[in-house]
Amino acid sequence: MKLRYQRADQLQVETIVAAFNSAFRDYPLPLHMYAPHFHEYERAWGMDLSLSFVALRDHKPLGIALMGRRGDQGWIAGLGVLPRWRGEGIGDLLLQRAHEAAANASVKRITLEVLRDNTT
Repeated sequence: MKLRYQRADQLQVETIVAAFNSAFRDYPLPLHMYAPHFHEYERAWGMDLSLSFVALRDHKPLGIALMGRRGDQGWIAGLGVLPRWRGEGIGDLLLQRAHEAAANASVKRITLEVLRDNTT
């Protein structure tokens, strides 16, 4: 089945959390999310799930781009692709979808913060 990019606000929280946990399982900082606490995380970090996307193949998540938003300012709050699927352009397309959604929502500036030592 073909790869599809779904807005996160249209997915079950369990799917979003599965994408997050799978994509960040080998991240330099330990990151693990639990479905019951996801909405607390979402509120604390100002995430906007209508501007965030999950890459899916056969209903299985392959990657995630979470975007935060305050007014007309946005930031990538998390971008990750499962190790097996890295280098296939999935991250680029996730960022493109998030950027397009943000532009349509009148976000004027988007930033991305990365860890200097992140080689994944």
